[in-house]
Parts: sequence; structure tokens; C-alpha cells
Amino acid sequence: MNKKEKKGEWSGVKGSLFAWHLDNPVVRLVETLFLGNPMPAFLNEISGIVKGNEHILDIGAGTGRFSLPMAKRLSTGKVICLDISEVMLEYLSRKAEKLCLRNRIQILNADASSTGLDDESMDIAISNNVFHELSSPDTVLSEMNRVLKTGGHVIITDFRDTFIGRIVSHHGKNAHGPFKTSELASILARKGFTDLKVSPIRGFLIGIARKQMGDRMMTEDLYKEIKRRMRDLLIGNDLLDQKVRIHARALTSEEAIGNPEADDFPLQKGRERLMQADFQGTFGQAYTDQYGDFEGPLKEILEIDLKNNYRQAIFIATLNAVLRHMGLIEKTVHCKDQGPSECADALKDYIKDHYGAKKVLQIGFQPRMVESLAKYFQLRIIDLDPENIGAQKFGVHIEGPDATDEAKRWADLLLVTGTTLVNDTIGQFLHGKPVIFYGTTIAGAAYLMGWERFCAFGS
Repeated sequence: MNKKEKKGEWSGVKGSLFAWHLDNPVVRLVETLFLGNPMPAFLNEISGIVKGNEHILDIGAGTGRFSLPMAKRLSTGKVICLDISEVMLEYLSRKAEKLCLRNRIQILNADASSTGLDDESMDIAISNNVFHELSSPDTVLSEMNRVLKTGGHVIITDFRDTFIGRIVSHHGKNAHGPFKTSELASILARKGFTDLKVSPIRGFLIGIARKQMGDRMMTEDLYKEIKRRMRDLLIGNDLLDQKVRIHARALTSEEAIGNPEADDFPLQKGRERLMQADFQGTFGQAYTDQYGDFEGPLKEILEIDLKNNYRQAIFIATLNAVLRHMGLIEKTVHCKDQGPSECADALKDYIKDHYGAKKVLQIGFQPRMVESLAKYFQLRIIDLDPENIGAQKFGVHIEGPDATDEAKRWADLLLVTGTTLVNDTIGQFLHGKPVIFYGTTIAGAAYLMGWERFCAFGS
């Protein structure tokens, strides 16, 4: 059905009758008796989001059932009421006039898949009982994602896939129809939304999610926040202006991990090194694929432009050494010899005791962990090393980064190497699923940011 045909379906007498139907109190009462009422749950969700100055897009606004309650909550913001039916929008406009809300709404007669709005111009995008009528909800969600600001919220309410839901939601052979809970969650995740929550409300579903930051943008913002918190600690402990010199060097594999009686660690193959910072006799480490020496005062460390993995590794190793010196963290030096195997067994027990997870996604190939975890969990591995991708390790097929999004949706728990903080990929793992970071690299950042970290046998 093209745009002109869609407009025709909701215009004229049919459009007027449906507008009356949507606002008829008897119809609403019957709907509530048989299906429930999603409005209270919707208002509860937006109560913690709407502050008064937001720009909100209502896709398929109809007669304003959801648009107008939101408009009442705005002071300087505005609700963009989008619908393909001019009849519906005229009805909505008259209602807004009667409620003295006309200055808080903007009427937009447009197709939901092509709104014409600017990129990242909306704070919130909602849709109520529209998605079941669409042949391609993905297309409309892509448009909602485009117009939402980074971190903006999307809220979808629609019919749940029940016997009654299938009857009342049927509008045509090409319509999607009602949704299962997992289906609505899947379509939101597929379009890049995070912090997903989909809840059934009798015959309805309400789904809420946020537009994810780009991975690089998120990492840059994280580094700014980590730097800010580190600066506050240094000022509070009179360390910022002291002439302290930091020395970082790339360790050999023997220095870093001793002799683990295996030859499958990335360090041993020469593709990664551990940068070690020495701050007043206290050590901190960071894995990196770009390494070299550096000396300088702490003030200079905070001023470094973290534009590559080498500079990020210097900053992270230094952060770990300084926080260890201050007594705020421990285990900032990689375990050696049999430590990795013992740590892997301890991690297996920790996951069983604290999470009971059945499906674990491990980011980064750490051989002893894979060997241990594969015996007890459904395990998937994502790795960046081309020599590992496609290989079978301890009965587990190692996948490349292109499988990350699908694997995250599959998993109950994410087990993520701390080196994601150094290689600009950490952003994609901070939302949506429980996360345990492992290793020494992320020790200081995990403390400052409140992330869960596991390291059983570091020193």
C-alpha cells in the first residue's frame, strides 16, 4: 500500500467514524474490561523521563489519546503529533484547543516511515496501537531512531499476541498484527535500542528503550568522566601538582604471565603486550596492541589526548597504579604461572553462585576461561584476532565482531575483557544485559564507574 492509498484508508467518512470510535467512552470501557488499559503504565514510565522542555514525537497520534496527556506535562517543550490521516489530526487539534493545549502541540501530516524531521531532534518518540497495523515495523523504528537524540527514549504500546488481541488488531492481510513480548524486545534491540524493558499489561504490551550512543562517542564520554573522577581524587590527595614521574614499559610474556604451561595466550603470540606503570613503587597494568615507554607527571597524564590505543593504555595503566597506591583497588598486576587456570575455575563458581546463567557470551579469547566455562555453560566467544575467528577452541566456535549484536541478544550474561576500554569497544557492552568485566586492565575504571569486575588471582 502506497502513501496515497494509506491516506485514503483513513480519510473521509471512514476516518471520521474511526476518530469517533477512538474517543467513544463506551468503546474504551469495553476495551478496558477485555484487554486492560495501558495508559497508567505509560504515564508511570514518562513520569520519570519528562521534565517539561522535551520535544516528543507521537507516531500515529490519532485523536490525541496519548499526545494530550503528555502535552499537559510540558512547559517549554512540544509534542509533534504525526498521523497520516488529516481527519484524525483535525479532530486532535480541536480537542487541544478546548483543553488550551494547542500551543504545546505541533500537527504533522506525514508518513511514519518518512517524517521529514531533522536528525536527532526529538527527546522522546512514542507510538500507541500503531505497530500492529504496519507491514514493516522495522522501517518505522529506524525512522524513530534517526530522529531521536542520543540517549533519547522510545516507548511503544500495542496489542499483545493473545486470542482477543488477534481479533481486535486485525486490519489487513499485510499488517503485522499483535506482538509477543520477545518479538517486541527483539525488534527494538535489532534497531540499536538498549536498556530494553517490555512488560505485558493484560492484552497489551508496553516497551521502553533508549537510543544507544555510538561506541566511539560513548568511549570518549566515558574517558572524560573517568578523567574527571581521577582528577578529583588527585586534587583531594594533593597529588595533582606534585612532580611525580610515571614510567610505563612493555613487558615480555615471561615477565607478564610467567610460565602457564600453555602457549595459547595472546601475550605469548606477540599480538598484545602489558604496559606497566610504576607510581612510587606501586604497579598498574593495561593490555594493549600499541605499546612503548612514557615518563611524565600525573598532571600531564590527565591532559593527554587519548586518540589511540597507546595513549589510552598509558592512561589506564597509570590510573591503576595510582588507585592501587591510594589503597582503593587491588589486583592490578596480571597473575602468573597457574594463576590463570585457578582464576578460571573460580570464575566458573562465581557465575554459578551469583548468576545461575545458562548462556554466557565471553568477549575476548582467554584460553583458560574458555576451557573451564565451556564445561558448565552454553558459551559463545567473540574475538578480534583474525587467527582465532572461525576456529574451534575447547569445543567452542570463535566468532568475529560482526556477530556481537546477535550474540548479546542470545546471552544471559556478558563476560567482557577489560581491554575493551583500551580498544574503544566498551560502549556496546554497558547496556541491556548483566556484565562482568575481567582482568587487571579495567581495575581502576571499574572502581571509579561502579562496574562489576572479577579478578581472583592478580597481585
